[in-house]
This record gives sequence, structure tokens and C-alpha cells, in this order.
Amino acid sequence: MNYPLVSVIIPNYNHSKYLVERIESVLNQVYENFEVIILDDCSTDNSREVISQYRKHPKVSHIVYNESNSGTTFKQWQKGFNLSQGDYIWIAESDDSMDPRFLQDIMFGINSFDSVALAFTNTVLITSEGFEIDADPDLDDYCKSRYSLHKGMDFIYDKMLYRNRIYNASAVVFKRDILTQIDSEYLNYRFCGDWVFWIEVLRNGNVLWLHEKYNRFRKHSNKVSPKADLEGVDYKEKHRLIKYLKYRFDLSYMQVISFVGNVYLNLLRSHVISKEARKRELKTWVNEYPAILFYALVRVFQVLPRRLLFKLGFCKKYKKPHVINQICK
Repeated sequence: MNYPLVSVIIPNYNHSKYLVERIESVLNQVYENFEVIILDDCSTDNSREVISQYRKHPKVSHIVYNESNSGTTFKQWQKGFNLSQGDYIWIAESDDSMDPRFLQDIMFGINSFDSVALAFTNTVLITSEGFEIDADPDLDDYCKSRYSLHKGMDFIYDKMLYRNRIYNASAVVFKRDILTQIDSEYLNYRFCGDWVFWIEVLRNGNVLWLHEKYNRFRKHSNKVSPKADLEGVDYKEKHRLIKYLKYRFDLSYMQVISFVGNVYLNLLRSHVISKEARKRELKTWVNEYPAILFYALVRVFQVLPRRLLFKLGFCKKYKKPHVINQICK
């Protein structure tokens, strides 16, 4: 087996409480050929004190402290990309954790298949205290095989046009040389940048899916909603996102309405956004895409037969992503 160097980027902001667990879960990987790059985005807690303990560790190649906050984690990603020396990159978010077998098994899969641009594993949701949450985000994508390989473009159309299926960067390893071939559009976002970034990567090769629940993704459900959430910045960014998707994939009008219709329904259900911001965003979306009112009516009340909804493009038949190859090792 070939053992390429993996650059592990740990971008941190005010996660001192979880940093030791995060860093140790990287350093304890069974796979040995990796470097660690730790980036702190001007944290106001004691993150520096925690990070400084690892300065002399042989696996840690860079530690960088920002003098001012960058405003978006995606600028931190780019800084890490520029410092990295590996053939592959793993962005290990600072409040998550990982099974020690992750890199070994993901790199085995990458070596076993051709033209893998990106590989990812399944996820277990955990609370701030580290307890597993009953919800299973990967339940709808159950696969009997341990690995499955999909064409990147097929995966985009099946899994990435209407939602971001690769919802946690900590679960992903991707090929570094693809960075020269992707659009820098992702840097224009605070929330949706990862969605754009993964799509750009997937346009350049196959995606390998490791069906093991190795990643532990921390959900801070009891946190006070930050200002950006209250103001609906995520929903504002989706105006830009749909224009990007329409341009990249020449989406039909009905595909656009399906996307913005889902945004509209999520706005109605959101418990995070303020009432004022919700009202403003709902009005903005309806003014720009009046047909989403009909879409919402159809989705919520199912007022038309499903066969007709399918023909109109408001729903789709369930279809698993096209699988190129799979193995059970």
C-alpha cells in the first residue's frame, strides 16, 4: 500500500474546551504519514494556551495565531492549504473528534480505486458534552458495502444540488492538487462556502464513500444564537448560492424553484432566525421567485398526485447514487 502524506488542518476559534480531544484524535491515528497544521482565528478563550502544548510535537508542522479574526473559517482553510505539503488534505474542525482508524481506512480506499478526488466517512452526532444523539444523519444512505465509489458529477446531481450532503468537513479527505482547478467562489461565504467547495472538488473526479461511523460531529444545540444566525445570514447567502448553481449546472427553472422552495420551507421552520429577519427574507424570496408559494403549498399539503408532481419537477423519485464500484473489506 502507498502511504501518501496527509496534511491535517485544524482551524480553531474559541474551542479550547474541545481542543485536546480534537488534537489527540488526530495524533492517535493509526495511519502515520501526516502533518498537523493548527490555525487559531484570534480566539478570546484560552485556546493559545492549549495549542502551545503541542508546539514541539514532531507531527505539528505549523501553528499560526491570527492577530485579528478573519470573519470566515474558509479563509482559514485557504491559509492551511497554502501551508500544506501533503498529497491529501483533511480539515479537522476543532470541536469534532475522530476514530483512530479513519485515515488508515480512508487512505486504503483511495489507494484501491481510481481517480478519487474526495473521500468521506459517515458521522455520529454528539452533544456538547460528547453524548451520542439518537438522530442518524446517514440513515437514508445506508449501504451494505464498506466502500462505494461514485462519479463526482452523478453525486453532485443526486446529493448536492438541493442540500449539502457533505455537511461536516471533519469527515472528508480530498486530493490537494485539485485546489489549482477549483473556483475561489467559496471564499465569498460565511456559511455556505463548504457546499460550494465540495461541489468544485467533486467536479474533478470520483467520490469515495467509507460507510463507517468514524466521525463525531458536535452539535451545540443549547448555545445562544449568534448574531449571524439571528440576522439570517445563511439564508442571505443562498441567494448567491442558487445563482452559482444555476450558472455551473445550467439548472432549469423548475430545478431553481425546487431549490428556493426548500429554502423557503426551512425559513418557515427555523427556530434560530429572528422574526424580523424571517419576515424580510420570506418577502425577498417570494418577490424574486413567486412560484415558490405554489411549491410550498404542494410540498406541505400534497394537493396534487405524486405522479403529476414528478412531471412538474416538484418532487423526484427516490434514486440511489450511481455506484461505479464497491468493496466490503
